[in-house]
Amino acid sequence: MTGSLQTKTGRKNYYVVLNRKDENGNRKPLWINTEVPVVGNNKRKANLALKKIISEYEEKERLGLAEQTNILFADYMNQWFENMKTQVQESTFESYQYALNHIVSYFKVKGIMLRELKPEHIQKYYTDKINGGLCGSTIQKHHSNIHKALNIALKYNLIPYNPADRVQLPKKQKYQAKTYNEQQIKKLIQCARGNPIEAAVVITSYLGLRRSEVLGLKWTAVDFKANTLLIQTTVVRTKRIITKDTTKNKSSHRTLPIPAGLVKYLKDLLKRQEKNEILFGNCYNDNEWICKKEDGTPITPTGLSYYYKKLLKDNGLPHIRFHDLRHSTASILINSGCELYEIKELLGHSQIATTADIYGHLDFKAKQRMAAKINELLG
Repeated sequence: MTGSLQTKTGRKNYYVVLNRKDENGNRKPLWINTEVPVVGNNKRKANLALKKIISEYEEKERLGLAEQTNILFADYMNQWFENMKTQVQESTFESYQYALNHIVSYFKVKGIMLRELKPEHIQKYYTDKINGGLCGSTIQKHHSNIHKALNIALKYNLIPYNPADRVQLPKKQKYQAKTYNEQQIKKLIQCARGNPIEAAVVITSYLGLRRSEVLGLKWTAVDFKANTLLIQTTVVRTKRIITKDTTKNKSSHRTLPIPAGLVKYLKDLLKRQEKNEILFGNCYNDNEWICKKEDGTPITPTGLSYYYKKLLKDNGLPHIRFHDLRHSTASILINSGCELYEIKELLGHSQIATTADIYGHLDFKAKQRMAAKINELLG
């Protein structure tokens, strides 16, 4: 893209003229006001404005926004979504798609142009979706996508302001996890014996790992001499399965001591998998994954969810999410007297505030100790 500085008769400012062509190859210049006055020693400022405007226009062309002065908001959201493919992880991109389907289908019917979008339009969308059964947490995710997309539109002067800045969001409902007690955890482990997800259930019950973490465990992460387990690889679900050599955050990358009971289980599991490798021969899927089927096929996130729900139903166990096994482990440890900071390290939370927010209400023994202490001092 090339351009030049020009002046207009009767106008006070410099203009940038971009050398564009239409779809037929005919010259179609675009005049843009630099807001830099012609009067005074402003030529240097005007040249800087020229470079900036050309750079921004080239970026708009790359994003497919150069000619979008008159576009439906729904169509703009689709375009923004496509541009996000190269900027976020695949799993994040697919999570955007769920929200986008709601947003686009709603605003497509409304026929609202991007430049005509107002805060009340977005507010009405949130209200209608809440009335339609979506929760406040989901609406906040929708808002995040809308706000990001409109910030891009604002940056490239497609809209005069971001209307998403002027709406009121519904409150985010705090999820109250359902948990198992010690007896229920023991029964679950017993019922999981021989199930394809046996290893995932046992390890998560002992260590409170995330689903992505337990499925990402490899035998190379187990140190039987030191009895430690390195959490460093995760498996996430997309349209295809992706293995990442990264965890959720820096604190999630951690080394955990393996309880004696789990050490015994893992050694037995390794022997069983070695026998399966001989039994299945050439049909065995040889790999380093810990959580896998008898033929060596790795357990996928979707597969884990399927087998887990069926396991609970077949054995008459109360339904809780697989992620709630993580909460169950933490709850059992807190009720046995473990400190929140210790729980934070086990679970791999980045901040103690996260641990306190989720489990602070369970730390009743700590409150009892404080009550006894103040009674000792003042009573």
